[in-house]
Parts: sequence; structure tokens; C-alpha cells
Amino acid sequence: MNYTDGYQLNQWRMEDRIQMQDFNADNAKIDAALSRHSALLTDLSAHKGNCRVEYRVYTGTGRCGPDNPTVLTFPKKPLWVIVFGDNQCMVDSPFLPHYVFLANGEKQNPKTHYSLWSDTQLSFYSNTASSTAYYPDNALAQMNQANCTYVAVLFFAEDE
Repeated sequence: MNYTDGYQLNQWRMEDRIQMQDFNADNAKIDAALSRHSALLTDLSAHKGNCRVEYRVYTGTGRCGPDNPTVLTFPKKPLWVIVFGDNQCMVDSPFLPHYVFLANGEKQNPKTHYSLWSDTQLSFYSNTASSTAYYPDNALAQMNQANCTYVAVLFFAEDE
């Protein structure tokens, strides 16, 4: 009697005597393999990421400061937002006290970066009027430079 390589299932030749116990043994092997496969898929499904990703594109206006926040609108509140611009990036989350701004060669004071979250919007601005350190209010720090294209990547919890 010959057997398959993968699961050692019976492979009969013309001269072999076919027996019920051979079929039953093969069926038990197939059932066990399918059960392991099903359990693996269930486990993978239970541990998949809970993230849905969307993006928004906007063009900066050059306006900045507390009276001119940059506003992103979404269907529900995301867990994280990352905005990419020309040599700069900002990261924000409802869990952070201030948004984090990163730019080539720019110093930053995170305590001057403000974000206001609602269920459908994020408004953020840079306000250094009360601080002479670092840089004054500017559109760069607020991800709103005039005519600059920005891409906002939004991360939503899938299970909400």
C-alpha cells in the first residue's frame, strides 16, 4: 500500500485489497487536519487587528493660531491621526494631551500644540503667543502652510 506525502492517506494500487478500516483511518486524518485548520482560522480571526484605515487630503490655507484651527472631519472619532505634509508630520490621538509635531530642523514645544476632539471632528492649532521660546504661531507647526498638500491618515477601531 502507498500513502500520500502530506497526511499519509491511503493510495491504493489495482492489486490492493480495499478495507473499510483504511477508509475510516483516512477520514479520521482528514477530519483532524480540517479541525486544526478551522481552529487556526478562528484563532487568527480572534487576534486580527481592530483597525480600519482611512485618509483625507487637504490643501493648506496659510491661516493659523487659536482663531484659525486646522479642522479634520470624520464619520466617528479615530484612535489615531497622522498628518503628513512637506517635510513635516503631526501625530494626535484623543489619548494625548497635545499633538506631536515633527519637522526637519524645527524645535518644538509640545505644550503649545492644542487639539480639540469631538465625535466627528479634530481641530488643532499652534499657539505660542504666551511663550517666546521656540517659534511663533505659524502655519508650518499647524500643518496648514498655504498651498501645501497634506494627507491625514485616520486609524479607527473596527470593533466599535
